[in-house]
Amino acid sequence: MASCINTLLLTFLIICVSFAVVSGDVPFPKGKRCFPSTLCPTGPQFCDNFCRESLGDPNGGFCFDGHGVCCCN
Repeated sequence: MASCINTLLLTFLIICVSFAVVSGDVPFPKGKRCFPSTLCPTGPQFCDNFCRESLGDPNGGFCFDGHGVCCCN
């Protein structure tokens, strides 16, 4: 239970910090759920795991065009 809460807290914290870091307009792909992510340029596997584990998307996710944006399939 504690590890689940820690994972959710860490995910929430990363998303909040990422929203503050990303600046400018990013053209998100249509029909995808996208989130700013500071880890996309160096750790695209984090985006895939985030979409699979935290959001329950069986198709995973991808980092969009090097903009620091994680999009779930």
